[in-house]
Amino acid sequence: MSLATVVFLVSAVAFAGYAFLVNLEEKNARRFVCGRLRDRLDTSLLRLGNQFENHWKHISRYILQLGWYYSVHRVLRAILAFLVHVYTFIENIFERNRARTKELRKEFKRQLSKKSHLSEIADHKTKTTLSAEEQEILKTKKLEQDH
Repeated sequence: MSLATVVFLVSAVAFAGYAFLVNLEEKNARRFVCGRLRDRLDTSLLRLGNQFENHWKHISRYILQLGWYYSVHRVLRAILAFLVHVYTFIENIFERNRARTKELRKEFKRQLSKKSHLSEIADHKTKTTLSAEEQEILKTKKLEQDH
């Protein structure tokens, strides 16, 4: 027989014997072999399992919570970046409008300075001046009225 077959048979017999022993102990509700030692081992294994479970819950909860906070933080950061871009866009529009307004005011002031009240009087005078013939006729008419 090969070594592998021997190891398999010994393992199978040991497993069957241990299963039979555990079955008998469960029926009698007491341990036959190394009772105190096995009770201590069971207690320490349960304690170790509970500690592992508590640590695992804490770590998984911490990782999930931290991941949630990071994702919320990234979303809020993206929203803030978007708002900054919108604000910058609107601010540029306001700046362009302000520059246009200044230029329009300057142009309006230039037009006002070119077209003052006196220039309007001069324009009216040139429009309403009489020709030399009309002036002579008006002059003679006025002189005849006075005498």
